[in-house]
Amino acid sequence: MLVAFGDQWLGAVGSMQALTMYALSVALSIPAGSVFKAVGRADVLLKGSEMLGSLWQPLVATAVMAAVLLGLRVFIGPLVDSAAGPGHRR
Repeated sequence: MLVAFGDQWLGAVGSMQALTMYALSVALSIPAGSVFKAVGRADVLLKGSEMLGSLWQPLVATAVMAAVLLGLRVFIGPLVDSAAGPGHRR
């Protein structure tokens, strides 16, 4: 990313790596799912989806909480700053 976009995008490297791994897993799971269905083992897909669901739920909950906290900071932060007075600095 450094060569293509410059220094200002270095903070996005971790997110891009996570998105790349997710896209790779989806791209690999589609043909694998077709193979399992073709050989009559659709139960493997159900077990796999249950396992992935149990892994993704805590991640989604963490992301939602982070978004809520950031939203609170963005909307309530200026109110706190204005209530603290003009000389207040964080």
